[in-house]
Amino acid sequence: MRVMSLGHAGLLIEAGGVRIACDPWLSPRGAFLGGWFQLPQNHHLKARLLAERLDVLYVSHGHLDHFDADTLADLPRDLTLVVASFPSRPWVEQVRALGFRTVHFLDGEKSVEAAPGVRLRVVTEDSAYFADSALIVEGDGEVLVNLNDCHISEPQARAIVERHPRIAAVFAQFSGANWYPFVYDFPEETRVRAAREKVQNSFLRWKRYMDNLKPAWAVPFAGPPALLDPQTARYLDRPDSIFPLPPQLISWLAANDPTLCDRTLPLLPGDWLSLPDGRIERDEPMHADFAWERAGEYIARYAERMAPAVEGAVASFPWPTGSLFERFRAYVHGMLAAGPRLATRVDARVLFDVVGAGGGRWLVDFRELAVRDLSADGRPYGAVCDYAFRLESRYLAPVLDGRYGWSDVFLSFRFHAWRPDVASYNEPLMTFLRFYKEDDLRVREAMLAKLMTEKEQGSFTLTTDDGVYEVQRFCPHTGERLDAGCYDPRQRAIVCPRHGWTFDVPGGRCRNGTSDLRVTPAPVAESTT
Repeated sequence: MRVMSLGHAGLLIEAGGVRIACDPWLSPRGAFLGGWFQLPQNHHLKARLLAERLDVLYVSHGHLDHFDADTLADLPRDLTLVVASFPSRPWVEQVRALGFRTVHFLDGEKSVEAAPGVRLRVVTEDSAYFADSALIVEGDGEVLVNLNDCHISEPQARAIVERHPRIAAVFAQFSGANWYPFVYDFPEETRVRAAREKVQNSFLRWKRYMDNLKPAWAVPFAGPPALLDPQTARYLDRPDSIFPLPPQLISWLAANDPTLCDRTLPLLPGDWLSLPDGRIERDEPMHADFAWERAGEYIARYAERMAPAVEGAVASFPWPTGSLFERFRAYVHGMLAAGPRLATRVDARVLFDVVGAGGGRWLVDFRELAVRDLSADGRPYGAVCDYAFRLESRYLAPVLDGRYGWSDVFLSFRFHAWRPDVASYNEPLMTFLRFYKEDDLRVREAMLAKLMTEKEQGSFTLTTDDGVYEVQRFCPHTGERLDAGCYDPRQRAIVCPRHGWTFDVPGGRCRNGTSDLRVTPAPVAESTT
């Protein structure tokens, strides 16, 4: 088995005479409204990929740095397309619209044989809050696990190892991929502390994947992006950044797990990795042009080259010619009608401070399920809302039109957010915005209802120096399964293994958001004497 890095989360896998392209993001237009570009630049590999005889295409999920419409449009339609079987009509329609003749929608119980001895299986993220997937490839007597951005749970990892006791390589995201904390109007000290905690948790999560799956080789990939827009470039390397580079991960591993460090193989676009021996065939022109240790200089030159593309991306979003308020109100009412239970769980007043032509200050009251125009109310955010988003009107218009989702705008980093403090994070609100299409909201409502039932029913017993407690088994953030091993006696807290959310023991108070964990004293057994 051989694997070529296509850059970011892109891979070309050769096994059993089959070539499998995974998440090829090769567009010179970047992604997320021109907010993200590949680091390092990999656009030249598109011609190389198109010249290959490809058999299978795997697209992990709908984020634009994985679902690259420009690249996908140029691939031959006779490829076999493999995707996750997400319970979403918009996802199915998006996939079908690509026009590939053969499409397999897979989940953990189904697989497809790409050729004799080459089998593909998809694992979907075990969460009602996210829609992501991972790919398992069996071929040439080897097993490769491509996690990309997918946060598999520990039970899922155990199931993979039970089926595949010997894994040659695991590819997994190690760098941040969202907008917290740097877009928030927190004091700088708070942002920096939160960013450091987030990076530390990203490293711990990446290491945990490798500890659980036990591959012969571990490959960090799927980030970070290059931020070439002058408006957002500062987010890449200032103290509150969540975008570590591979050398930082390697340094951390050297100090915390030298054995895993020795098995960790960062790749550059064009590099080939042979399995199982771990031999790397380097793309020498790429290595001559780029090194992570000189990334700052490289990005400065990259930004100069790509300035027209960034300017063109911004210019493609014209300022509205009239007020957006009525369109905004109709849009929100449609979402509230599609997801009433999730809307009720938001339990907050959210202000959309829309700047520029056609904008205003508009309050969505999730408690009263109402939308109000507060443009004439100049009071500070804390006096009128529990959460606020500030963005330019030209980026709101395509959301209202359905051309882009809130995550696309948020991942462009061309917005600011406010909440009273770090611990006021509201996951139901972000879920409500993440699944912005009405059909998706209905599906998520059903999944969340099931999850909430499981949360209420499931618990485990935790014994500490201070007492014995019954603890809710599922993290209220995104539903990760918890157990006694999540207890940190130094912090006297349960620490969720997925995102590092922390809950006091006793009490269950969440230190990161508004959702507390149920922690109650365990019943005392009655004496039989």
